Amino acid sequence: MGDGEAEAATERLAVLGSPIAHSKSPAIHAAAYRELGLAWSYGREELRADELEGFLAAHARGWRGFSLTMPLKEEAHRLASILDPVAEESGVVNTLLRLDSEAQPWAGFNTDVGGLAAAIRREGLDAARTIVIGSGATAVSAVLAARELGRIASACSPGGSSPRGPSPIGSGRRLRGSARPRPTGWSPARRS
Repeated sequence: MGDGEAEAATERLAVLGSPIAHSKSPAIHAAAYRELGLAWSYGREELRADELEGFLAAHARGWRGFSLTMPLKEEAHRLASILDPVAEESGVVNTLLRLDSEAQPWAGFNTDVGGLAAAIRREGLDAARTIVIGSGATAVSAVLAARELGRIASACSPGGSSPRGPSPIGSGRRLRGSARPRPTGWSPARRS
């Protein structure tokens, strides 16, 4: 959307991260909003992790929420006042939703886990053994997506450490439980 359209938007959203200029998210979201008949705008902002807290404080009013990419997902987890169960477990937030509360302004969600698991299912991929190469926030979500599919997950990074350091996730043991996002009726983890 152009600047005039963004000013007329009823809701403002953006993707945050660094680097971010290559992101297709603004075009994808703008097309979806047009299709749905929503007068919303979606932009992009280049931010480092140490800039996120100040940015959120300055943009608490007039913004509906933000999508987050590297290197902001772990910092967003730290800053969210309420977390969905997947974000709580993973330590990773890729979506911040503004709440109508000054005391608890941002709810954090991890939609990567459910999205990755759904994509693997939809493509009919055999994830009988999953190896995740990496140690960042997306690697953590990929390992939890494999667990959601009931698969054995192993993770490694170029430095030889697993996501979040030594853990059952990195050891190749079968993980139990569900990392499924709960879009309705979720019980948030509140922070004091």
